[in-house]
Amino acid sequence: MGGRVGAGRQACLAAAAALLLVGCQATPAPTVIDESRADSSAPDAFRNRTALPPCPDVVLDQGKKLGAEALECLERGYTENGAELAVARPTVEGDMVVRYARVTTHAPALQLFHDSTRDKFGSGEWTEASCPLPQGQDSIAACLGIE
Repeated sequence: MGGRVGAGRQACLAAAAALLLVGCQATPAPTVIDESRADSSAPDAFRNRTALPPCPDVVLDQGKKLGAEALECLERGYTENGAELAVARPTVEGDMVVRYARVTTHAPALQLFHDSTRDKFGSGEWTEASCPLPQGQDSIAACLGIE
């Protein structure tokens, strides 16, 4: 009978361990976009920007292009409640740079922030620019360079 008690105890311990592990999930490592968003060297215009509905973050591999989903998210933002898209991509040398594109409802221009602080061969700085949207949402692809 001692074998059955030992087996029952093992089953209870295994069940308890499983319950403990369910609550323990690894915290994902921050992405380059997370690090960029938290960068204290970002300009005030970026750090104090008005929150807009986020598009899914995009991290591109070398030579990959931005997908249609990202463009569609910004186009919806133009016609609806605004949107912000963050895209990280490697330079030719492999350093990750992050670009943010922001659009508000029927905005005359796309607001762009470019974080080059990880680019060892570039400016190493943040920049801010705007890209006019003369044809409204139909101009967004040209601003992003994905015509």
